[in-house]
Amino acid sequence: PDSVTSIGYEAFKSCSSLTSVVIPDSVMSIGSGAFSGCSSLTSVVISDSVTSIGDYAFKDCRSLTSITFEGTIVEWTRIKKGYNWNYNVPAKKLVCSNGSVAIG
Repeated sequence: PDSVTSIGYEAFKSCSSLTSVVIPDSVMSIGSGAFSGCSSLTSVVISDSVTSIGDYAFKDCRSLTSITFEGTIVEWTRIKKGYNWNYNVPAKKLVCSNGSVAIG
């Protein structure tokens, strides 16, 4: 719901049935390992309200080929990104509202 402001530590870890995620505008932080090991996750849309992404947040999401950030490239660079937040993820670019950036 819109009252959620953060996705906690390992909240969806190894959720094999999760195929796509849209992070709502209310969320400001994605915790460490929040989606790690989600083997069926193919796409993620991250709201421009997010200010931090924890260590290994999307680690081993081996099907994750599409990552979209709803803000600009400059806004993406301002996000505090944890150690190896996208470790072992096949997506090599992130699409922003005004272009794309390499992430791999």
